[in-house]
Amino acid sequence: MKPGQKLGHQEPCWCGSRRKYKNCHYAADRRDWEIGRTHLSLQQRNLALIDAVRQIFGVKSVSDLGNVKRSMSSNQVKELYDFVERLWPRETNLSEVLPEENDQELRAFYLGDILPDLISRNLTRFGLYADRIFMIDPFIRTELFGSEFDPLKEPDAFKADTLKLVNFLLVVEPLVRAEIVSLIPHPGLFDRALQTKALELAQVRLSKQVLKKEDYEEFLPHFATEYARVLAQFPVGAAAELLKQDFPTLTDADLTEILTLAEQQRKDDPLVVDQEPGPSGATVWAIRSGANLEMALYVSQITGAFPFTNIRSKWNELLSAADDLSETARIWSPLTRAFQSLEFKFLDRVDPKFLHRLRAEDDRLGSFRSFLRDIWKEVGGEPDPSKISNITRDFVDRLKMEKSKMEAEWQKIDQDLLKWVGISGGLGSLAPCILTGELSLSFSGAGLIVPSVIQLIVSYSKRKSFRKTQPMSIFMDLSRHKFS
Repeated sequence: MKPGQKLGHQEPCWCGSRRKYKNCHYAADRRDWEIGRTHLSLQQRNLALIDAVRQIFGVKSVSDLGNVKRSMSSNQVKELYDFVERLWPRETNLSEVLPEENDQELRAFYLGDILPDLISRNLTRFGLYADRIFMIDPFIRTELFGSEFDPLKEPDAFKADTLKLVNFLLVVEPLVRAEIVSLIPHPGLFDRALQTKALELAQVRLSKQVLKKEDYEEFLPHFATEYARVLAQFPVGAAAELLKQDFPTLTDADLTEILTLAEQQRKDDPLVVDQEPGPSGATVWAIRSGANLEMALYVSQITGAFPFTNIRSKWNELLSAADDLSETARIWSPLTRAFQSLEFKFLDRVDPKFLHRLRAEDDRLGSFRSFLRDIWKEVGGEPDPSKISNITRDFVDRLKMEKSKMEAEWQKIDQDLLKWVGISGGLGSLAPCILTGELSLSFSGAGLIVPSVIQLIVSYSKRKSFRKTQPMSIFMDLSRHKFS
């Protein structure tokens, strides 16, 4: 509410909309009041963001996105971004908000696909293998990354991107409410010196890194999907000009066919705004980087999480940081090889509510998460080097037993999934919902020590205690996946 104003629920709203206050800005003003009077936890801020999206856009579920893509207003975009800035003001002490390390909770930090509609799939895939997953929230803050456009000044340009963010939040809502997933704002928002130093360190590291052909090929399918959405967002004339510029050898027949498909996608794709462009004619189609390696390790080490990724180039970055490990670290390699020799199952394209039920009601794969938790504690607990060989053998033997138990659990998950989606006709029809791949674990012996990251933590985190090393990371390899 505006300073000094006190309105009754039935009175006209202060914004001039001519709607009753209770039906207009009451909910937003109430949120402002709650934020202003309390120190909100990370979970409370996550839930406040989701509740704000529901109220601002009038949505209850993903099925309502059809209305949002046709009716989203510039005022709604501004209201959302204004709320995000007030939810996470620049003076926030992020270290006080982030949860302290907890040995009873196996935590992972997501370092993977950053397109909002792909993030949710990878969180669901890994949601049975970690107690809690942290990730950088996907909201763009222009004061950090810079942009010629600002959602508070040119909200029409951000409608397409905002639609994807609304979709992402609604999809992962059950996992956020269950604290299986926690969204963290980029730490650089609250400390520009930290952001500058992390970027400098990343630039030095990347100057020595050569991207391989397979690194580019890994992103091509996602690029093609996003390009199609960009094309569908433009009016026909502008889309035709874009195609001619990018693909000058297209024939007129090809051009007509592609534009016809783009027009149909504009109507059918829930992540393409079905509106004419705003006054500027601009559309921001954001490419997010999530967090670089330095910032990912920074967050991981102050929260007691291990990084996990599904992108091979990110995995190679993690492995490259461990090139100079001692012989002690290599003693763990039999356990690494044991994991790599096995196939693991992952949920795919399922409602996150189903994952929530598997975790909350049935504790599916609970024993395997406990096994990973024990590994995490052991490798991060500075074990006696003379005993590591025996510890490794014990874990390899236990992995075989846990894998057998996990297979039995997946048979129950198959049945759970049949009941959940109401499918009949046998388990073969579950193929689109379950796929197999590999879990590669990298163990760093006494711990992966990245001096530059320790320097960042000591200089900027304001935490007295934190994990000095990064003893484990995980690669969810789906490059050769098959449906199970």
